[in-house]
Amino acid sequence: SLALSSLLAEMSFTCNDFLSCKHLVDEVVQNAMYYVLVGSLGSQGRIEEAFDVGLQVLDLLGEKIGQGPVPLFFNIMRLRSTLSRKTAGEEVSNSTEMTDTVKLLAVRLLRVLAVLAWMNDREQTLLHVQCRVVRLSLQYGASSESSFAFASLGTVLAAIGNVDAAFRVGQASLKLAERFSPRRCDGLAVAVFHFAVHHWRRPYRESLEPLLLGYLSALDEGDVDAASYCSVAYCALSYLAGVPLSTLNMDARGIHRQMGEYNQDTSPVVLLLVPQFQMMLNLAGENMDPCILTGEAMDEVAFCQECESLNHQRALRNVDLARMQVGYTFGNMDVAYKAAARFATKRVDLLKVGPHALLGIRLFYTGMIMLEMYRNTSKKKRLREARSTMKQLSKFIKLGNDNWVPLLSILRAEMLSLTSTTTIVKQAFMIAIDECDNEGFIHHQALANERLALFFLSHGDSSSACEFMGNATDLYIEWGARAKVDQLKDKYTYLFYDHTAPVKRDSKRFDPELSFSEKVLRTSSRKIITEEVLRTSSRKLLADELLSSSLVAEELVRTSSRKLLT
Repeated sequence: SLALSSLLAEMSFTCNDFLSCKHLVDEVVQNAMYYVLVGSLGSQGRIEEAFDVGLQVLDLLGEKIGQGPVPLFFNIMRLRSTLSRKTAGEEVSNSTEMTDTVKLLAVRLLRVLAVLAWMNDREQTLLHVQCRVVRLSLQYGASSESSFAFASLGTVLAAIGNVDAAFRVGQASLKLAERFSPRRCDGLAVAVFHFAVHHWRRPYRESLEPLLLGYLSALDEGDVDAASYCSVAYCALSYLAGVPLSTLNMDARGIHRQMGEYNQDTSPVVLLLVPQFQMMLNLAGENMDPCILTGEAMDEVAFCQECESLNHQRALRNVDLARMQVGYTFGNMDVAYKAAARFATKRVDLLKVGPHALLGIRLFYTGMIMLEMYRNTSKKKRLREARSTMKQLSKFIKLGNDNWVPLLSILRAEMLSLTSTTTIVKQAFMIAIDECDNEGFIHHQALANERLALFFLSHGDSSSACEFMGNATDLYIEWGARAKVDQLKDKYTYLFYDHTAPVKRDSKRFDPELSFSEKVLRTSSRKIITEEVLRTSSRKLLADELLSSSLVAEELVRTSSRKLLT
């Protein structure tokens, strides 16, 4: 009876039928239903009420959450010493199963509170909750919620500079999900690990397929919130990895449409995607004024008002990040500087902002905007802010994040362009261009070519300016930034009269465009084939033999195709 009532309440919550959800919760007197109520209140924007209920229930369960920085510091240090060993990952993935029903309920409720705390910028509460759920998992055994807890702890370890331990613990969290999750995958843990930890050691593009699999698994389990997190992380990392804008816009439309079918298109999670979606539409030329975030995805003024009413600070920061990018890209420095000024004066504290993948692009554009403002106004303060941003970015790269190396190289070249000779500046930009090309960052490669062309133009070398402006235009066309191409050709028409230089195509560029539904279908086909092979092979040698046999592989493809069709 309790399981059935819980399932009905979760279904009502998923469908945004909060009234029915509240009635079902009221029918069950036991505490086991309170995590549904807390999640329901959070989705309605009633954050204070959700935290009040959640913290009261945890107190009744004997898991009162402490407050203040001092106990938090000691909790983090204890967990750091425990999980920094090289064997910590194996110990986490091999944890025994949690059987204490009271602790199971506490862990489940802590997971809901952790998500709400992250969404609403309650950094201390989030860290307290993460430490508590990890301690419970280490002391009483692991559960299906523990994979998210250890993935979250990975973000904490990365934030305090222990990236190796963070990566090991994050990978162990995914192995825990394989043991305890019905679909062998926890979508929320996948989203947290790949958005906040994985990029510190591996390229962005390696996260795309795991996030698609996490999205599929979350939908299979009916966990629409986890699917939303995976889809938002997928779109953000696809943009950072240089996926063509036409493909990205198709993906964003597909996600928004599918989330709308679950009445989640206006949920706090999906709202994180909206500013980026509108920015990509602007770059692709689907808006009359590319510097205003109003169009198919959102109305800039109305969206900001809605986020302020929900106290959704992360979505508002995403709006500022989008304004920085379109403002700088299209030369509207008023828009760009107003957005960047909110970040430039603050030293980045990874424990507060989180070690997520968007941090690098935020620091990059902040530095580029401050350098351009110094060029225009000669104010030393702007130069100091740019140097401070570069110093922070360099510090994070030393922790092992190679994805941000090309960004720092562009900033250094731009800094040199203020004082150095033509030869030195060209050499610095060529290093940055080669690094972007090696990583497949076509959008940054185009920007570096554009900035080098403008440098030559300012020094009277129209021939070199013509060459590199042509390269930039070709790259912007390949990326799909039609609005940027139109702007360059309108503003610098005289540079394009004899441009014939082809752009070198790199092997790391992405495949031809596929819609989001086609990607999901292709990913699910591989998943079915893999599951079929593993199911029919009881030994590793037999599995290798089956995989190496082309006849068996073809039969599996036909079988999986029939299953999908059915």
